[in-house]
Amino acid sequence: MKSNKVSTIKINLPPKTMTEDIDELKLEHYFIAYIDFLGMKNMMNSDNSLNFLKILHQLYDNTISGINAVKKELCINDIKIKIFSDNIIFAIKIPKNNKNNKNSFWFSLNNFIYLISIFQMEALMCGFTLRGGITKGELFFNDIYTYGPAIIRAYDLESKNAIYPRIVIDPLLIEDYKSLNIERMCILKDFDDLFYIDYLIKLFSGTCNYTLENIRKMIMYLYQQNKTPAITQKYSWLINKFNNYCINDFSQYYIDSKNLPKLVIKN
Repeated sequence: MKSNKVSTIKINLPPKTMTEDIDELKLEHYFIAYIDFLGMKNMMNSDNSLNFLKILHQLYDNTISGINAVKKELCINDIKIKIFSDNIIFAIKIPKNNKNNKNSFWFSLNNFIYLISIFQMEALMCGFTLRGGITKGELFFNDIYTYGPAIIRAYDLESKNAIYPRIVIDPLLIEDYKSLNIERMCILKDFDDLFYIDYLIKLFSGTCNYTLENIRKMIMYLYQQNKTPAITQKYSWLINKFNNYCINDFSQYYIDSKNLPKLVIKN
């Protein structure tokens, strides 16, 4: 006769690896930018994949160095960054007193957008164009993973709305700007009524470390590397934005996409 006795197995659980106590986990309010590197999949699958990895690593180093240089001035003490595959996330906590101190809320948001604009310029000079979305919302963010509705909303902005090499601003944040009666800086309204970060303004105002000629050559080079009409459309958008600044005082830098000289960028 078979016994109905159930044997037990003792399992020794490994030590806890997370720094947070599970009962202390919580969602907090963040500004978040979800950014995609356009064309990165092709780069990773190319014969020069290792070289692109080195360039990406240098971009990350430059970004961290740049943030560390200005974060005290911008009062941003804890900016979180996570890179995975062809995406990067930036996030900072929204000041807890933002409901009572609108200047604090605006100050953090404006500085966050400023940092993202610096990253866009650095990325462009490394040969990368970016598409992304910036929003606010609840988020959990540690060294292992990110979780929360804010990252979903930011991803949707990037994947469904940005389309071109631009980082669009959530309409919710635009409403915050309007309610604060603060003049928008580094933000422009596009032809489709979406607002995006205008990082080129620093280049033409002389507050950028790069020259117009260097940026012009990189944009022309990237335009020439495209192989499909969809990619051509994206870089045509970038060329148009660049040319809009050139029309009056910088006509010598105007890019004629129909008559481009063949360019080769040496590493």
